[in-house]
Amino acid sequence: MLSLFGKSRSMIGLDIGTYSIKAIEVTSRAGSLVVTGYGETRVPAAEERASALRQLTQQHHLSGLVASSVSGRSVISRYLTLEEMPDHELANRIRFEADKYIPFEADKVVLDYQLVQRLPDSKEIKVILVAVKRSEIDEHVRLITAAGLTPAIIDVDIFAIGNAFEMNKLMGPGALPADKVHALVDIGANKTSINIMQGNVSQFAREVYIAGNEFLEAVGKGMNLSDAEVDALFDNPGDKVDEVIELIATALDDLGNEVRLSFDYYESQFDRPVDEAYVSGGGCQLPGLERFLERIFDVKTQRWDPTERLQFSLEHVNVDDVKRNCSRLAVAVGLAARAGMG
Repeated sequence: MLSLFGKSRSMIGLDIGTYSIKAIEVTSRAGSLVVTGYGETRVPAAEERASALRQLTQQHHLSGLVASSVSGRSVISRYLTLEEMPDHELANRIRFEADKYIPFEADKVVLDYQLVQRLPDSKEIKVILVAVKRSEIDEHVRLITAAGLTPAIIDVDIFAIGNAFEMNKLMGPGALPADKVHALVDIGANKTSINIMQGNVSQFAREVYIAGNEFLEAVGKGMNLSDAEVDALFDNPGDKVDEVIELIATALDDLGNEVRLSFDYYESQFDRPVDEAYVSGGGCQLPGLERFLERIFDVKTQRWDPTERLQFSLEHVNVDDVKRNCSRLAVAVGLAARAGMG
């Protein structure tokens, strides 16, 4: 997990997407994580994102510290294997390594890193290095503060998803097997995030720019529907599920090929197969879609609920609303779960 600011006992996880904005507030109470606030709104257009966020926070009475995240081509992450060294030497080494891997000028990026693993039977460590364009961070902070919120953590989408999955498993009845390999595939609006984890350690991460927008476009053209009609159909497909899946089959195949390439790369590098895939994101909400994806991915595939292990404050949150949209909340939940980490 990578942060550029701090931690709290209560946190709003804010996922500012291109299709919708999701906010979920989690409070740590007596060892439990409790959802104390939730809201979601569509983003009509990029220039309306700021006003949509302000309306969301006002409507759902959200205020306080925020953990948010960035993604896309302005975010670069690299996995480095280095010799073990003291913390102060590691910080200097990371700056040196960044010059090799980051294609941006040093004064125009924010750098961070996280030690994720001490490799067994060696004196080496595994580190994730992340660089984000400073302009992206500045714009994100401006957007959050303009809505009356206080930015506390800026993370990266793909690692927030891993954090949500790890929290979900650690709070479950059994321990997360250290040798089992899970691929987290989050299908958003304009990108699909792939995070391959062995146990609770992220080993490979990648973004693919085939996602829900391609699904919406295919259905709109195939059925001659407006954007609003396509949105409504995806929210409630009824007896048209099979027709919709048939229309998006080509886009699903393209996405599946990219995901399978990621699996192949991981398997060649680590000599370990991917055991299971867990799908999330707005692009995976069609009933039965995971069965189609399972055939493409060629591994056991299931949709998961990032809110499964959370408790709810019933006086502040409509649980049915959260559960209906839970597939879209992996990033937001992973961010808000920071409330239990301090």
